[in-house]
Amino acid sequence: MRLGSLALCLASLVFIYIIAQKASGERAVARFTVALVGLLPIFGMTCGTINNDSSSIFAMAFFLWLLIVKFADDDSPRAAVLLGLCLGLGMLCKATVALCDGAAILAYFAWRKDYRSSSAWRTLIIALVISAIVASPWYIRNFMLYGKFSPIENGFTNPALPAPSYG
Repeated sequence: MRLGSLALCLASLVFIYIIAQKASGERAVARFTVALVGLLPIFGMTCGTINNDSSSIFAMAFFLWLLIVKFADDDSPRAAVLLGLCLGLGMLCKATVALCDGAAILAYFAWRKDYRSSSAWRTLIIALVISAIVASPWYIRNFMLYGKFSPIENGFTNPALPAPSYG
């Protein structure tokens, strides 16, 4: 399981490199970006732990790669469905993915010069609907069982960690 977590994190660095190279046009900037992320102590910790953080990092990096590199300015229904599937599956990893990728897709379409075109809106709507179809059963289940979308209790801590009252 730890090797799987490590593989997901390392694969996310590949997508981060490609995204940074596309954004900057320079390999040195892409290398610096990957080094900056990959050498963060929290990233190293995430690589070695068994939890949903590694899968959510991978899901976000893969989604951004699809959005910015693979399907840049592609308003085909195929691109919209794949973006929606990736976003929905990422939301099943961790709810934070909905915030990060949701903000990214909205910012991306707002940034595009043709954001008022019907094809851009169709792509955005299809992607968001597909992601809701994929992820909503899990969140509805949680709400029905626990009365909230996340089953984690407020103030949850681990016995190995200091009490939250210590700050």
